[in-house]
Amino acid sequence: MGTVNGWTTVVLADTYHEELNNTEWAAADLADKEFALNRAYAYMRTLPWITDPDDMDETSDAYGLVQDAQAEAGLIELNNPGALRASESRGGKVKQESIDGVLSVTYMDSAPSGTTYPTVDYLLRSLLQGFAGIQVVL
Repeated sequence: MGTVNGWTTVVLADTYHEELNNTEWAAADLADKEFALNRAYAYMRTLPWITDPDDMDETSDAYGLVQDAQAEAGLIELNNPGALRASESRGGKVKQESIDGVLSVTYMDSAPSGTTYPTVDYLLRSLLQGFAGIQVVL
């Protein structure tokens, strides 16, 4: 068995996903979960943290959010390996879409250039630079 890098463990991720009844996670084998959590960690290391999670109190609520976000990002990676790397779906800000005849999508001018992951973003919104809201004091 491998090692999980980051702030969570397979056991904590199992508990997180069990509480949400994420059966895809429960059905996966241990090695796939470890790989997914490691890819999630690699993605999360690129985020613009206000405070590095490695410097957080491991008993704090903020650290718990980081652990949950890694578990959530791990599920994304489990279901679609490499999904957290570059993508260009522009965060779902579709201005116009045509299905009949020729498929055409026009994005809003303000649409980001990459895919967004709302649950991960929500969990980390107060811990990352550039997110509005209340900043968590550690």
